[in-house]
Amino acid sequence: MCLFITSYTFAEENIILAKFGENVITNADFERILNYYDSSQRKGIEANPQLKLVILKQIVTNNLVFKVVEEKGFTKKENIVEQIKLLTEHFVTAQLLKSEIIKDVSPQEKELKDYYALHLSDFVETQEQVRARHILLRTADNMKEKEKKKVLEKAKNIIKLLKEGADFAEMAKIHSDDPGTKAKGGDLGYFSRGKMIKAFEDVAFSLKIGEISEPVITKFGVHIIKVEDRKPAKYKDFEKVKDEVRKRYIEEKQREMVLNYLDELFKSKKVFINESYFLKKD
Repeated sequence: MCLFITSYTFAEENIILAKFGENVITNADFERILNYYDSSQRKGIEANPQLKLVILKQIVTNNLVFKVVEEKGFTKKENIVEQIKLLTEHFVTAQLLKSEIIKDVSPQEKELKDYYALHLSDFVETQEQVRARHILLRTADNMKEKEKKKVLEKAKNIIKLLKEGADFAEMAKIHSDDPGTKAKGGDLGYFSRGKMIKAFEDVAFSLKIGEISEPVITKFGVHIIKVEDRKPAKYKDFEKVKDEVRKRYIEEKQREMVLNYLDELFKSKKVFINESYFLKKD
């Protein structure tokens, strides 16, 4: 089986790109095959002649190996037949959905702006940041519970002094066990989410400017945190991401079309899916 011309009687403008046995692939054949790729893939292929050559060689390779596959009777093996059927169903299903179910979507400006506002967190230019100081009282895994309680009590006493007016930076220089920030009065500088251990980060981002935390326990020990400043997140301007917003909006609407179609199809065919079989606990 071959997808291509099997003789040399082709139009004069056609150029032979590959020959193997009786099979010929011309530039017209190759361009037709490239049209099977979606527009974004095709754009990348067109800009890369080396990639075109790779694709051509792959087409030839597939055809040559497929001949061997047929000769060895692989296509008649039960498991292969079943997999071919599944792949064919998957491919044809995708083609049907693409050609008959998915419709063109032309969003208005307001729809795009509403989508942008609803998904603002996806268009962050600069993450929210806090500037914080901390005092760390280290603990160790091999510490007895009694010793850990003493560390916790010390932290509570320090917090009491801080709330009575003691200077946080000076207290950090005296009491903190963090060698990286001790000399700087516990100053951690500005940081965004994902930069610190989660328990520490959650408290730091929940505090108001000037507020001092209760003891925060992490694997490093007991922390006392004070937030000195906050920088709100900055978002990309709508006009700068308008094309991306439009692309995402269209993809989402088209995905809804497919899901709605499949939902109705499942209902009309009274499909039963035994989800409990897959979700059952061991």
